[in-house]
Amino acid sequence: MRALCKLTIADMKQFVRDRAALFWNFAFPILFIALFGLVFGNVDTGKLKVGLAIEDNSAVAISVGQALDHLPMLDVQRGSVDEQTAALRRGQLRAVVVLDKGAGDLAAQGRPVSLRVLYDPSQQSSAQLMLSVIRQSVANINRDLSGQPDLLEVHEETLQARRLRNIDYLVPGIVAMSLMQLGLYSSYGIVQQRQNLILRRLAATPLPRGTVILSQVILRLIIALGQTILLLATGRLLYGVEMTGNWAMLALLVIFGSATFIAMGFAVASFTRTIESFEPVVQVLNFPMMLISGIFFPIDTMPEFVRPLVMALPLTYLGDAMRQIMVDGTPLVSLGVDALILAGYLIVTLAIASRYFRWE
Repeated sequence: MRALCKLTIADMKQFVRDRAALFWNFAFPILFIALFGLVFGNVDTGKLKVGLAIEDNSAVAISVGQALDHLPMLDVQRGSVDEQTAALRRGQLRAVVVLDKGAGDLAAQGRPVSLRVLYDPSQQSSAQLMLSVIRQSVANINRDLSGQPDLLEVHEETLQARRLRNIDYLVPGIVAMSLMQLGLYSSYGIVQQRQNLILRRLAATPLPRGTVILSQVILRLIIALGQTILLLATGRLLYGVEMTGNWAMLALLVIFGSATFIAMGFAVASFTRTIESFEPVVQVLNFPMMLISGIFFPIDTMPEFVRPLVMALPLTYLGDAMRQIMVDGTPLVSLGVDALILAGYLIVTLAIASRYFRWE
C-alpha cells in the first residue's frame, strides 16, 4: 500500500508538470463550455428577418418605418427593392415590405396607399405569423394617420425563394474549417524536426533554407485541394449538395485561404520550441474560430456583444467567401472585404514568421 501511494504521488507530480495534459483535461473543457454558453446561452431565436424598402419620403413613409422598427418580433433590415428581393430569393429574409414612391401624394389626396408585402409561401408557419403582425401594425398606422381603416392597404405577393438546407450551409463551413486546421497544424512537422535537430542539419547543407519551407507549403496546398474535392464529393453523394459557383474561383480561394492559415501556423511555430508548447497554442486559436466563426451556426443568431470578436477572426471571412461562391455563385472579385481581411492576415503572419522563425 505504501508503494502504491508513493507511485500514485509520483504519477500525480508528473501529470502536473505536463502543461499540455493540464490544458486538455481542465482548461479546454472549461473553455468549451464557456464559449458555447457565451454564444448560445441567451440567444433569442424568435425574431423574423424582414426587409424594408421605402422609396417615398413622406409622413406615411416615416410612420411605416417607425412602426415596423418597433415591432419586437421583427428584425427589420432596410435597403433598396432590388437588394431586398435578392436577399429574399436567397432565403436570407422571410419577407420584404415595399412602400412605393408617391405614397405621400396618394395619402394627401385621400386615396388608398398600397403597402406591398413579398414573402416566400414555402415557409407557411412563419409567413402567416409575419403577415398577421404586419396587418396589425398597418391597422395601427391607419388609426394614427387618419382614423380611417383603409388608408394603407396590404397587398401580398408571393416570391419563391431558393430554400437552403442546413447541410447546404454546413458543407462550405466545414471545408473552410478543414483548411484552417490543415494550415494551423502545417508547422507541426517543422517544430518536430527542429526539436529533433533535423532542421539544424538541413540548414548546414547547401540546400537553400527557403526550399525546405516551400516544400512544406506546396505539400499542404496540394493536400488542401484534395481535401476540398473529397469533402465536396461526400456532400454531393450523400446529401445532394451542389456547387453553383465557378470551380476555378473556388480552387483559387482554397489556395488563398490555405496559404493564410499556413502562414499563421508558421508564425506560431516561430515562438514555440517544442511540440508540447506548440499544440496548446494552436488549440487556443483553433477552437474559438471553429465555434464562433459562423461555421456551424449563422452569425446573426449570436448575441451582439460577441460579434466584434466574430468579425475579427479570419475563419469568419474564409467561411463567408466559401459559402458565397459555393451557394450563391458569387464571383471572387465581388468578395472584396473577405479577400482584403484574409490578405491582411496573410501579410502580417507571414511577416512575423519571416522575422522570428528559428532553425534551432
